[in-house]
Amino acid sequence: MKKKLGLVLCFVLLFTFIGVVGPESLAAVKVTVDGETVDFDSEPQIIDGRVLVPIRFVLEKIGASVAWIEETKTVVIDTEASPEMIEGKKGILVVSFGTSYPETRKVTIKATEEKIAKEYPDYDVRRAFTSQMIINIIEKRDGIVIDNPREALSKMKAEGFSEVIIQPLHIMEGSEYNDLEKTYYDFEGTFEKFELGRSLLSTIDDYKVGVEALKTQLPEMSDGEGVVLMGHGTHHSANATYACFQSVLKTKGVDNVYVGTVEGYPAYEDVVKSLKNDGVDQVTLMPFMVVAGDHAQNDMASDAEDSWKTMLENEGFDVEIYLHGLGENLSFQNMYVEHVQESISREKE
Repeated sequence: MKKKLGLVLCFVLLFTFIGVVGPESLAAVKVTVDGETVDFDSEPQIIDGRVLVPIRFVLEKIGASVAWIEETKTVVIDTEASPEMIEGKKGILVVSFGTSYPETRKVTIKATEEKIAKEYPDYDVRRAFTSQMIINIIEKRDGIVIDNPREALSKMKAEGFSEVIIQPLHIMEGSEYNDLEKTYYDFEGTFEKFELGRSLLSTIDDYKVGVEALKTQLPEMSDGEGVVLMGHGTHHSANATYACFQSVLKTKGVDNVYVGTVEGYPAYEDVVKSLKNDGVDQVTLMPFMVVAGDHAQNDMASDAEDSWKTMLENEGFDVEIYLHGLGENLSFQNMYVEHVQESISREKE
């Protein structure tokens, strides 16, 4: 059972009530466990005539771990694991933006986590989402608590992990990845080995391997047929990832796949122009995202008047829908596994 306590409750529970004494007897207060006297990091205090001792001591003696999350001013108490029991444990923290759609979460994020866990059975694989909005939606709607990266790392610190590999499922090293980097640097020196893995597409070789991975899910196409990949897009400079991937597609001879974005460049209008210039009139829409979540199901594939599907049909295109995130593709899962292996093999500087 795990409990997350708010700031007020944390303050109340910071010390545990022992008894009622006068100030003159504080020096005589002793606590023994199995006959041994215990020294506290924080001395007992007298408040309103009552002696209080630190709760961390009490909980750790019954096998729980206690972590303070500075960012949210929260104490996390984990009664499932004792620091003494798992000292030296190795872990892989798989970090994604997250999705509130349980079906696609299962076949993309969870499937990738399970793939990594299968490849590295000596590591405890854990999950974190970077979107606090998604975390809050899932907790309120489903009663499922998912950590953000800082919370997950704080727990691993409290539980005595010696090696932690962070593997993001982000496609590019944009703003979400930058935020993850900041968290990573905040925890540097906490673990004996601590590595931050690369995003899906961060080197030219990644792009080449990514194109080959994409080929495994492309339909057979003849003249007049094409695939449109819908990416999220960003105002971050990493938005260039989409244009770079399009360039590598062309270099690898994949001329009938067109990359567009919801919130960046190339935009929908740029994709339509390219389709018409190339004489394409039959289109398969695919999400260029790890999950087939809100953007894929609503902005891409719905019957709403402003969805890509509807707008393309209104332009005279025949449209098919491929509603599967990249995380379902075993070849893309293998790319993440390879990035994990890079981090594990990296020598400590």
